[in-house]
Amino acid sequence: MITKKIVALLSNYMLLTFFFFPLCIYGQNLTLELRINKTKFLKSESVWSSVVLQNHSSRTITTDQLSLDFGYMRFEILDAAGTKYEDKKRDFNAWKLSRQSMQPMERDSVFFNLLPLFGTGDWRPFQTKKFFPVGKYSVEAVYLSDKRGIHSNKVEFEVVESEGINKEAHDLLDRATDLEIEGNKGAAISALDDLETRLAGNVFTPIAMYQKIHLYSRPGEKDNAKATEAAFKLIEKFANTENALLGKTYLLTHSSPDKRREVLETLSNKYPNTLVGREATKTLSSEKNAK
Repeated sequence: MITKKIVALLSNYMLLTFFFFPLCIYGQNLTLELRINKTKFLKSESVWSSVVLQNHSSRTITTDQLSLDFGYMRFEILDAAGTKYEDKKRDFNAWKLSRQSMQPMERDSVFFNLLPLFGTGDWRPFQTKKFFPVGKYSVEAVYLSDKRGIHSNKVEFEVVESEGINKEAHDLLDRATDLEIEGNKGAAISALDDLETRLAGNVFTPIAMYQKIHLYSRPGEKDNAKATEAAFKLIEKFANTENALLGKTYLLTHSSPDKRREVLETLSNKYPNTLVGREATKTLSSEKNAK
């Protein structure tokens, strides 16, 4: 009789340990921090954020990589009236996990441009047609590792109308987009070139340079070499900002596995003390460890 009671107590203890102990690890030892590169943005300007996951424990934790692709991570964006902005276009493959092992005190960080994911406006991949309406917003990241929710801090930002050189640049970018939609590639490129050279210093230059990459790489076009050149030009000009990641992403998604490694090594070696160089080094290390 005593033996059965001991077995029952041990069984209950094991069940509690199995369910409660992981909850303690994820609830207390993993933290999620949200950062945004500034607090005021122009309408249609990129809203870059970074999400940082850190293991504060003294043990290695196996968890899920920071990604929006699998349904276990999301952003919650609210405007001043409480209206929720959702990423309705992504086809989540829920719980198809991409696992990682995080060493004690290790940090994992990922950058996201919130505008193309959550902005309203035209569904087509032209950022000038996407925007957050003028107003104030709050954003929070939520991470559902192993179905345990971890919430980040809330960050507030404001969207205002463009003025002066930035308004002129945005109008020109909008015109270039309309020309592209109409199929007038040459005129669209000329408008983007004008924006880049004549209106130096405007906040929409990175978007214009990125849009030009895709103009060169449209299906059926023979200008892929120009697209690659334009991507490297974007990286060169904005190597220490999140905008360089647009060029990096284009190069990686349009490269074979061997070429992909070559691109990452080039970025890592050429821009070692910049944001894009550090991200390239991180990607190289991650892909090496995954083999």
